[in-house]
Amino acid sequence: VELLLASGNAEGLVTNRRRGDGLVESELGILWARPAGGKGFLAVQAAIHPTILPAANLNYSADFPGALVRCLERRGFGAMFLNGALGDQAPAGLRGEDGTARLEAFGEDLAARILGAMEKGTRSLEAKMDMRAFQALLPPSVFTPWVPSSADVQVLELGNHVLYTLPGEPVAELGRDFRARARSLGYASSWLLGLANDHLGYFDTFEGFRRNTYEALLTFHGPGASTALL
Repeated sequence: VELLLASGNAEGLVTNRRRGDGLVESELGILWARPAGGKGFLAVQAAIHPTILPAANLNYSADFPGALVRCLERRGFGAMFLNGALGDQAPAGLRGEDGTARLEAFGEDLAARILGAMEKGTRSLEAKMDMRAFQALLPPSVFTPWVPSSADVQVLELGNHVLYTLPGEPVAELGRDFRARARSLGYASSWLLGLANDHLGYFDTFEGFRRNTYEALLTFHGPGASTALL
């Protein structure tokens, strides 16, 4: 099995739901485990809230990630979806008459971007893996004792690509800052993965707290939480 990495762009399919001039996290990541025969398996990373179905819909649903995986499976791949710095990112470019039609169409549109990125080019990852897990201490919170004082964090290195998990919903600025920091440490590429291992709310920046955003109000450990975890 060969491990390949590709990157694409979801421009037009994602928007900053909080500010019209806010940062949009449109980068797509594709990790492809390609066997000698067959299509193989795709791990797809994007920073988009799975909120295409309206809040009034109380049925269980995987929303657009489910539609995306079904679409890729119809093309012969095994697939999974990993969310990124989705805190203030929402789906855009929706089409269809109702929520179900819109999420299926969105899954098709996203799959087309992913497959197009793979056709444009991939790079092979060195067959070297290292994984670390640790508990990071969180800043004191006014919500103690209802929130934990520490969080589980994992780091996975695949060659010169690194994946880093956060137990909640980081905003787009944190995804951008994490990529810059990973590059400074010598990694060729990186994914910041949200909603991993737990859900401790949002992770917003100091600037978000100054704007008193929705995401800041639900950052239960304050603006220092992202610094503690990253």
